[in-house]
Amino acid sequence: MLALEKSSLALIKQTPDAEALKENATKLGKELKTLRTNLRKST
Repeated sequence: MLALEKSSLALIKQTPDAEALKENATKLGKELKTLRTNLRKST
């Protein structure tokens, strides 16, 4: 039971990080898309 509580706490602690990583990845993806579009326009 204690192990279950510990793993639940670990998950709760990780969740904000996962959310931040997801947001960061989305932001980077959008930037990459913009860069690709700009590159196509310039060639």
